[in-house]
Amino acid sequence: MKSKASAPGKVILFGEHFVVYGIKSILCSINKRVTVTAEKTNERKISINSEIGKLVLEPNESI
Repeated sequence: MKSKASAPGKVILFGEHFVVYGIKSILCSINKRVTVTAEKTNERKISINSEIGKLVLEPNESI
């Protein structure tokens, strides 16, 4: 079974770190999106394929 999610890009104009403390920020979405498709396999690794390249992580391996 595949799962798919999509989210718009955003620009934070003011207060990026303030939100951690409950203070408001000013941001807006932009005309760019990121879309992710995930699928469980029997392999013990994580494969990431993108327009800029491919990354394969084995268990206990860091980036």
